[in-house]
Amino acid sequence: MGSPVSRSSSYGRALWLAIVLALGLAGCGLFNPEDPPPPTGSSGIRKPDLQFPDSALYCIFVGIATKSPQLYEFALPDTLLDGVNFHAFFDPQDLIDYANTGTTPPTDWTSTEEKTFIGQYTTLVPVPSYNVALALDGNRADFLGPDETIYYRHYRVTFGSPPQSIGVGLADLYFRRVGVNQEWKMIRWVDRRDTSAFNIRSIGRQRLGPPSVQ
Repeated sequence: MGSPVSRSSSYGRALWLAIVLALGLAGCGLFNPEDPPPPTGSSGIRKPDLQFPDSALYCIFVGIATKSPQLYEFALPDTLLDGVNFHAFFDPQDLIDYANTGTTPPTDWTSTEEKTFIGQYTTLVPVPSYNVALALDGNRADFLGPDETIYYRHYRVTFGSPPQSIGVGLADLYFRRVGVNQEWKMIRWVDRRDTSAFNIRSIGRQRLGPPSVQ
């Protein structure tokens, strides 16, 4: 990976992206599905230009918030077109818990498994949208490189009032420029349990399945 560079010198932002992500990137924001969306693509799904890593981050978490698998998958690499695959990594305790169900944990988790999962996850609860809160990791600064960026985030996915959780944890999110168009895609999600909410399922544990409400 290249040397870290400042966000201001490397990445411009469209106004809509600044509005949607400002609170989350500042530390404890909430993605609101009612915020102004990016332009609409030919498929009818509102997608941003993936020339900035923040745009790919937007796809991932707004895709969850708006329950749009298509938006989420837009930020996943295509092995044939992009020459790289996505891989998810799990917290060791989540693997132990899953193994205790009598099922062998997967040896790898790629874009194929992730697309199946996000379809299940976004339909887990019959509500119009989820609430997705992101907070910076106070112990680790983001790595902002010219061709690879790593975001360190605490996340919380809830629905309803009072809120019920369907995913709490910490994520190391790796984004890289890939393919002919050098678009930013998420190539790795390293998931960890949140020790302050250790009994609540992380998204990693939800991946292992079956997804459930807590």
